[in-house]
Amino acid sequence: MTKKKFNNAYFFDTLILMYLYKKGTVSTDEMEKMFGAKFEDEQNVNNVVSNKKNSTSFIAKGFMEYDSDAHTLSITQKGKRRVRNWFSKRRK
Repeated sequence: MTKKKFNNAYFFDTLILMYLYKKGTVSTDEMEKMFGAKFEDEQNVNNVVSNKKNSTSFIAKGFMEYDSDAHTLSITQKGKRRVRNWFSKRRK
């Protein structure tokens, strides 16, 4: 059996998007402290912003916005819909 490769970029984009759904906006410093420290993976947390022009990033897809002057990430209406769609089904 082959082991599937874990997609860190998708994981961290999803993690940050779900956090933003509840919080609204987060500074990149706060994001690094919270998620980089918890997962001992500051680089992948920073990749959420540094890969913003990558067509698969949640920023490029319009789920999040990055303000380079304020160094903050915010969730968009499209991002809120995305999170609601993920969790719209009831448990059985």
